[in-house]
Amino acid sequence: MTSINFLKGTAATEQLLVTDLDTFLTGTCGWSRIGTISDTVTDRDYVFFSRGSVVGKYRDIYVRVRGNGDAIWLWGYTRWSSVSNSDETPTADNNTATGTALIAYWMFGNQDWFWLVIKNNSTAEYRSMFGGYIDTFYPPEEDDLPLAIVSHRYASTNFSGSSRIKMYVPFNVSSGTAENFSGYDASTLLSYGSPNIRNASLANYPVVVVNANATAPEVRGVLPGVLGFYGSTLTTGTWYTVSGTEDKFFIQKYSDAVCYGYGPIPSGTVV
Repeated sequence: MTSINFLKGTAATEQLLVTDLDTFLTGTCGWSRIGTISDTVTDRDYVFFSRGSVVGKYRDIYVRVRGNGDAIWLWGYTRWSSVSNSDETPTADNNTATGTALIAYWMFGNQDWFWLVIKNNSTAEYRSMFGGYIDTFYPPEEDDLPLAIVSHRYASTNFSGSSRIKMYVPFNVSSGTAENFSGYDASTLLSYGSPNIRNASLANYPVVVVNANATAPEVRGVLPGVLGFYGSTLTTGTWYTVSGTEDKFFIQKYSDAVCYGYGPIPSGTVV
């Protein structure tokens, strides 16, 4: 697995949060900033680009991040048009971050994807956003657009339901069309009709991406860098070491039964 970089810190405003993400992606993860739509103290709006860790394996990644009005906005592109931005496909919602106090953040990423987790100061909720490839179950020649955009995940909303995840329609590059997908932890699919598999054993499962628009839903792949955990002993903002490994995950709690962990990072990393 490609190594995962980690950074934690605080930002005074959402614009400075975008600046810190810019430094993390371009200085640590190997991405490039290829577009600057706006760069002011009240509106930083950047476009980032990556060819991935294996050049040519998938289509290039184009992700736009904007800090404005106490919010972080996220868009995905099939290609970048600096003239009209006409090929963008935004998410259905955005990550709100109040500017009234320091915004705590945790960043995970590499050349293939990034997760940004923030603490919303007005609600004390932890929210996250993702941009990059999924770990697809399909060969690139069959499905060469495995780019996913995820936003607005927080304590009262899990990954299930339509519009949670955007993915691009294969072979429809020019229009930038995207489809709504759903994310589920693997245990939900494995235990359909038998929810008793959910217990306090702290078993962990990958979050799988399911085509929400198909007549017969199909699993398209796995969201990298996030696992579903179980057990009321876990709390948001703590770190959990997966049994039998040295990897740690940052926990974001959804309910007493379900938590999500972002990472992993090696044991010994200052968290």
